[in-house]
Amino acid sequence: MSKIYIFFLILAATLSINAIEIFTAKNYYTNEETIQLFWVDNTDNVDSLQIAGKSFTAKDIKSYRKSIRAIEIAIDKVQQQEDVVVYKGNEVETIQVEIKKLPHKLNAVKMDRIRGCVIADDMIYMPSGFYTYSPVQPFLLEDEVVRGFNMVSPYQKILPKTRKQRLDYLNQAHNLGMKVNYNLLSVAGGEE
Repeated sequence: MSKIYIFFLILAATLSINAIEIFTAKNYYTNEETIQLFWVDNTDNVDSLQIAGKSFTAKDIKSYRKSIRAIEIAIDKVQQQEDVVVYKGNEVETIQVEIKKLPHKLNAVKMDRIRGCVIADDMIYMPSGFYTYSPVQPFLLEDEVVRGFNMVSPYQKILPKTRKQRLDYLNQAHNLGMKVNYNLLSVAGGEE
């Protein structure tokens, strides 16, 4: 009985080592013309892939960092759910991938999982911000945006009586192109 149990443990471990997961490079897509699908492959054992009727051979697979592999395909060729057929030597594996497509918005914020960055307003966004007390002082955001800050995080309590103050600094931040790390502790029960 224990030999069978050990056999299945070894088999499960072997299968989990060989299995790959495929991810979309961005958490969602809006106005992009192409998408990238990527996976971690420490052994370079993926020979080719097939998605939406298109085949990708080893020469089509791009390498990023040490073991990140990716393919690129036109966004209009894929559906929201796609099956990716992966060929590894004599093995064939089908992996379902969700490709999230949303309407384009100017204030879209996306994660670029391959490059490890945030995309905001269709540009790479590196947050550089500061904490401040609430209410936010009238010219604080103007003073700080010229010093290279692009994010503010006010310590605040979310109360109905201070709603106008919050809307004022949110509008001010928007007009200056700053992002706001909105403090939700009092709404979530973290403050009195």
